[in-house]
Amino acid sequence: MNIDKTLRQFWEVEEINKPKPLTLDEQNAVNMYQATYKREESGRFVVSLPFKETEAPLGESQPAAIHRLKAMQQKFASDPVFKKMYVEFMADYLEVGHMEQIPDKEIDIPSDRRFYFPHHAVLRNNSLTTKLRVVFDGSCKTTTGVSLNDRLLVGPKVTEDVPIVVTRFRTYPVAFKADAEKMYRQVKVRKEEIDYQRIVWSSESEQPLEHYRLLTVTYGSSCAPYLAVESLRQAARDSYGQYPEAAERVLKNFYVDDLLSGADTLEEAVKIRNEIIQITSTAGFNLRKWSSNDPRLFDNNNEANEAVPLHLAPETDPVKALGIQWYPDTDTFGFELEMDFDKLNTKRQMLSDTARLFDPLGWIATIIVRIKILYQSLWLQDFLWDDPLPASINEEWNKIKTSLHEIENIRIPRWTANHGGKMPLLGFADASEAAYAAVVYARSTDEEAGGAAM
Repeated sequence: MNIDKTLRQFWEVEEINKPKPLTLDEQNAVNMYQATYKREESGRFVVSLPFKETEAPLGESQPAAIHRLKAMQQKFASDPVFKKMYVEFMADYLEVGHMEQIPDKEIDIPSDRRFYFPHHAVLRNNSLTTKLRVVFDGSCKTTTGVSLNDRLLVGPKVTEDVPIVVTRFRTYPVAFKADAEKMYRQVKVRKEEIDYQRIVWSSESEQPLEHYRLLTVTYGSSCAPYLAVESLRQAARDSYGQYPEAAERVLKNFYVDDLLSGADTLEEAVKIRNEIIQITSTAGFNLRKWSSNDPRLFDNNNEANEAVPLHLAPETDPVKALGIQWYPDTDTFGFELEMDFDKLNTKRQMLSDTARLFDPLGWIATIIVRIKILYQSLWLQDFLWDDPLPASINEEWNKIKTSLHEIENIRIPRWTANHGGKMPLLGFADASEAAYAAVVYARSTDEEAGGAAM
C-alpha cells in the first residue's frame, strides 16, 4: 500500500490528481534559488532575495519606519512589561548575530538600494518559549507606492497540507514531535542584499535612532516562507545518499517548522529521530520541544539511542501538533476551548470565536456547521459588525457557547493501524435546506482491543 498516494487521493478532489504547474513567477523563484543558494563550511544556508525583474523601483522607506517606531516607544512608556520583552527580543537578535549595526559611513545610500522595515510586536501568551515576537512589515509602501514585498517573488508552496501531514502522523505506532527553533533566522541572506532588510531602533524616544541590518531571512518578507522551507528541504536532498529514510521524513513530515513523524518500532524511531537531527543540525536548524507517546525515545540509556542533543518541551500534556491538541501520555487528540465568554455578543465577536475552533480534519464539523448556519442567518439581517445580536440569534448563540465546553472532553485516538493496507471505507452523505455534508471514513480496527477508530 502506497500510503502517501492514498493520503493525497483521500484529501484531494479528482481534478487535482495531477501536480499543479508552477506559475511563471513561481518557476522563476525556484530557478533563482537553485542557481544562487550556497552552504557555508558549517553547513548553514545562504540565499538570495528573489527580486522581480519588471517592478518599479523602491522609494524612500525610512520615514514610515521611524513613524512606526515612535508609536512603539509611546506604548513602551505606558507598558513597561511590553517594553522589557521588546528590548530583550531585539537584544537577542543582535547578540546571536542575526542583525548588525550599520556603520555611519554606510547609512546614506540611494533609497532604491535599501528598504527599512517598520516593526511591531505580536504577543503569544500560549507559547511555551517566546511570548513576544517582533514582526517586520515588508508590505509597507515607500514613497513610490512600491513595497519590498511588491519587488519580491513569493515562491511556490512547498509544504504538504495540514490534513495530509496529520493523517500521515497517525500511521506511526511510535510517534514524535518537535519544531525547528527560529527557523527563518537560521538561513542567511547574501551580503549584497542585506541593505534591503534595514530597521531603525531605539528603546527610548529621547535617544538617537540607531540603524541596523537584518542578516537572515526575515519574518514579514513575502519570500521568507519559501526560502526557509526550501532550505530545509534542500538539506534533506543533500543528505539523501547518507540518510535516505530520514531525508524522506524531512521532506514529508514537516509543516514549515513543525515536525510530526514516527516509526513502526521504538528502535526504528530512535534511529530515524537521530538521523533527522543530523540532517537538520548540519544546516543550522536546531530541533527542540520534543514530545513522544513513548518516553523511552528520550532515554539515553537505550542501546539504540546515540548521544544527540535533545531539548524537551517543559509541558507534554498536552502539546500543540499543528494547532491540534495532542496528549502524548494517552496518545490521543483533543480540543482546547479558547473563548472570552464575558464579551458582548456581536457579529464581530461571533466570527472571532468561530475562527478559534481549529478543526482541519473535520472532527467537530457537526458543531461548527450549526454556528455557520446561525451566522448565515445573521447576514440576512442588516446589522453592523459591533451591534448587539438580535434576541433570537443571541439566545441560540448563548446556548451553543455554553455547551462548547463539552468538546474538551472529546478524545480521538492518534494511531490508526492499517493492517497491511486493508482499511474499509464507509461513506455518508446528507442534505437539508440549511446545509449539506459528505464524509468518507477509513475504518481502522484494533484487533487486540476489539475496537475501531476512524
